[in-house]
Amino acid sequence: MQSPKKKKGFLKIILLLCILALVLAGCAGGGRMGRKKGKPEVSPANAGQAQSAEVEKNGGKKIAYLTFSPPEQVRWVENDDPALRNSGVAEWMVEGSSAESTPARVMYQKLMPVQDASTLKAQILKPLAGCPDSKVQDLQLGSKYRDQLGFQATCSKLGTQDYGLIDYVAIFSDGVANHVMLAEVKTPPSNKVGVLDSKSAEVQKQAQTSKNFADMLSKVIRSVRVCNEQELCI
Repeated sequence: MQSPKKKKGFLKIILLLCILALVLAGCAGGGRMGRKKGKPEVSPANAGQAQSAEVEKNGGKKIAYLTFSPPEQVRWVENDDPALRNSGVAEWMVEGSSAESTPARVMYQKLMPVQDASTLKAQILKPLAGCPDSKVQDLQLGSKYRDQLGFQATCSKLGTQDYGLIDYVAIFSDGVANHVMLAEVKTPPSNKVGVLDSKSAEVQKQAQTSKNFADMLSKVIRSVRVCNEQELCI
């Protein structure tokens, strides 16, 4: 298993942010996936009047955990890498794949202290600078939680890697922490987003597989719901 610092994709910046957050205030995350529902479990934040005041500023809607619906067409397993879990990240991969080879993944992380979601978005998008071509667009999420931000980021080819990426990202903030969900799909590498460099049968097959996963994971990110400590989810 690779260490968090060596993980590929847009979550690399989130992992680095979590390490910083651990130094400043601590971060926690985890999860388990049932056959139909995934429920990343968040360790309670340190209790305190300051945090209570921050939650009140956000309408009292403190986030206890998130839920999402994984696509049933694919069997998923949770990455049990201790280094990953110790960094506060929960990751689900396609069964039979490794963290390096999985064609798609779903990841969750809780980041503390809370920061402005637009600032966090800008940090997450920094790796796009290493792509020959990229595209970012807003993403309409399915949750009715008030403080949320969703977007889709596409990289035609990630640095020196032999693949591109499509990332669907949801950020929910409650005044204490940012809760980040990411659904990621690998794509054939290219010089321009949406345009294949080769028309070979193999590349065409890879592109169709990527499209199938992209269709499924765009629905996953829209299925995310925010739950409070009374297990009421919106």
